[in-house]
Amino acid sequence: LWVGTYSGLFRLRDGPFATYGAPEGLSNETVSTVLQDKRGTVWLGTVGGGLFYLRDGRIHRMEDFEGGTDPVITALHEAPDGTLWVGSKAGAFRYDGQRFAKSSRVQGLPDHVVTSILVDSRGTQWFGTREGLARVRGGDVTVFGERQGLSTEPIIVMAEDASGAVWLGSEGGLWRFEEGKGLHRFTLKDGLPGEVVLALLADADGTVWVGTE
Repeated sequence: LWVGTYSGLFRLRDGPFATYGAPEGLSNETVSTVLQDKRGTVWLGTVGGGLFYLRDGRIHRMEDFEGGTDPVITALHEAPDGTLWVGSKAGAFRYDGQRFAKSSRVQGLPDHVVTSILVDSRGTQWFGTREGLARVRGGDVTVFGERQGLSTEPIIVMAEDASGAVWLGSEGGLWRFEEGKGLHRFTLKDGLPGEVVLALLADADGTVWVGTE
């Protein structure tokens, strides 16, 4: 279990927590997001320190990340093909496994602050922002906002369920997007215990688990 905190990175495995901070190479200890990819590399996003990765017990900074001088990392996601996507206050970026390609930033998003990222099983890219949702398919960008039924709060988390529907969690509730049907909102009246959705998990049997504030 990996846990990112305001005081560094912690790992829990068969015993007490192991701590990773400045002595291990983490120059900024405010860890905002953590992802372990299919190859076992642990990626860390920080608030103001940029992007880091853990290898052989040491933490290294990605110096070629394009997200500005002191980037704030807000989201990490590994696509089905192994591509690493990074959301930041400067947009969404793609890592090809060796380096960030020049001009890897996604264009046409409704806002430059990308709060969540999902690449679904069909290869469609979804980007949650403070100003709505963007779907990128075959180079075409479609934006979903208030007109399509979304609230104005940032989209915090996304997940794809076994049927291919995409679930969105935000500070304003829970939504499900189905192709051909559009967006459907779930509220307290539907049994949601709280409208600030912080976590989503879609398991193999089709159940969607929702964590709220």
